[in-house]
Amino acid sequence: MRSVIFTQTARAELVEAQDWYEKKVPGLGRRFRAAVDAAVQRMSDNPRQFPVVHKKIRPRCCGAFPTR
Repeated sequence: MRSVIFTQTARAELVEAQDWYEKKVPGLGRRFRAAVDAAVQRMSDNPRQFPVVHKKIRPRCCGAFPTR
């Protein structure tokens, strides 16, 4: 299992997005964070399934998450 590293800026954006979703609908921020955590776990379990886009960077979108 590999570590998934967030830059300080990415971490701040993640918290900001989670707060934004939570303000829109109570519980939505928590569901957003769960979707991100699941994507991070997939990256950690099998990082080579995601292509390198720059040096060692392998970005991953968490895709849609349940909004209700």
